Amino acid sequence: MKVFISHDSRDKERFVDKFVRKLLNNGIDVWYDSWDLKLGDSLTDIFDAIPECDAFISIISKYSVNSNWVKAESDSAFVKRIEDKFKFIPIILMEDDLKIPNYLNHLVQCRIYNLNDYEKELNKIILDIYDISNKPKLRPKPKYFEQSKIDSLEIADTIVIQNIGDFFMENDSFSLNFEKIVELSKNFDLDEDNVQGSLEFLKDERYIEYRTFTHTKHPHNIKFTYKGTILYCKHYIEDFDILLKEFFSLILNENIGNNKDLSKRMNTKIFIINALIDCLKDNGYIELYKTTAGDYIIRHISQRGQRYMKKMLESENDLYETTNKQFVLPNCNKLETNMFKDLCKNCLESSFDDELDPLTILDITQQYFDEKDFNILQEKIAIPLKNLEKNNYITTSGGSIGMAFTSKSITSEGFCIYFNHFIENHKEIYCNIISSIVNDKETLIKQISDKLNIKYSIVEAIVKIFWKKGYISCKNDLTIIDITFEGEYYFQDYLIE
Repeated sequence: MKVFISHDSRDKERFVDKFVRKLLNNGIDVWYDSWDLKLGDSLTDIFDAIPECDAFISIISKYSVNSNWVKAESDSAFVKRIEDKFKFIPIILMEDDLKIPNYLNHLVQCRIYNLNDYEKELNKIILDIYDISNKPKLRPKPKYFEQSKIDSLEIADTIVIQNIGDFFMENDSFSLNFEKIVELSKNFDLDEDNVQGSLEFLKDERYIEYRTFTHTKHPHNIKFTYKGTILYCKHYIEDFDILLKEFFSLILNENIGNNKDLSKRMNTKIFIINALIDCLKDNGYIELYKTTAGDYIIRHISQRGQRYMKKMLESENDLYETTNKQFVLPNCNKLETNMFKDLCKNCLESSFDDELDPLTILDITQQYFDEKDFNILQEKIAIPLKNLEKNNYITTSGGSIGMAFTSKSITSEGFCIYFNHFIENHKEIYCNIISSIVNDKETLIKQISDKLNIKYSIVEAIVKIFWKKGYISCKNDLTIIDITFEGEYYFQDYLIE
């Protein structure tokens, strides 16, 4: 391998002499006029030497850029490059007063900024002369791309769900650790970071649950939620729809209400039976008692539960599709979500600031409990209300008038959740309210409500949130006085999006 060095003589001492020695030390022969031209040789011999080399290096500097001789050598090399796919490597010595020639603009250049320290650039030049690529080796396609994925999940999430479920099926287990999932996932070319990311997503989507400790970022004691178990069963348990119908029939028609009895009768893993029972309980279809020994005992099936199971026995629907349609409040179950939604609907007709007294709450929510005893009914309603208040969806706003729970009102956070998940066309409504405030200069809630044909209670709640966040200033009666500096930025950004 031999290269021709085109340069200006003024660059020899400061760069070229050392550079060509570095090439020789790496096994690359050079044609260098200081060594290859003898006394009495014709300078035109240079042009005969260029075609005899395998590559041409042009040293471009503040001196050579104006050299006609260097330009002529480059022209000769360009001709050979076109004819014979000759390597032409421009090396630019970057200096403040250097203007790179236009004829080099279309070429990939090696730019050296420090004439005394350019090891990285030198290594690249050597690799290119030898035509060696530093491109990483192409690996085979990861095995996980060969897997079919569950709808709404990524391939990695699907593999993690399958691995967890298969492990439970094979080991009669209810939980496993992070290291075990990583080990199982290696068969699909998933690394630790892929597994960690999938577990976090699956927890957010309520397919799994786990514990974390401050001394490690990895989760422990990883378990399926009932939603995760049903998702796994739907995709990986053969004839799961038939299994469901048998499950409903044994509970409804043969009064078998113990998880262990159901597991034996159906020859089905206990973790699947437990998930199906939890699903019924979470939807308010049954009353359930759990013992410390792991027994799940169905104490009562509500009228809603009986109708639901009869419907499922007669229909082609599956439990997963029926229970997965509805949005569930974070850290709450579906019963609590349904109760919250109904409380908000009541406020929708008046104001989200209105206090919901205990009797109104009881009247709204008693439909979810098959209970005729007034005192027991109160106690049952109080349990989900307590969790809704714990998660700041509702708040205490008054006395209890001797009942098991106090008056409640919807919090700002609660309204935002309700608005975003249960109000149709919520994005359009939100945008129209902002536009009415910003562009139409409306200041009264009633004017905005009437003009946009949006319920007064929704406009009122949104204006209060804008006021609370400091986007607008208002009078005590919520008449809008002005848009703040922060509000102008927020509103304009939202309207642009």
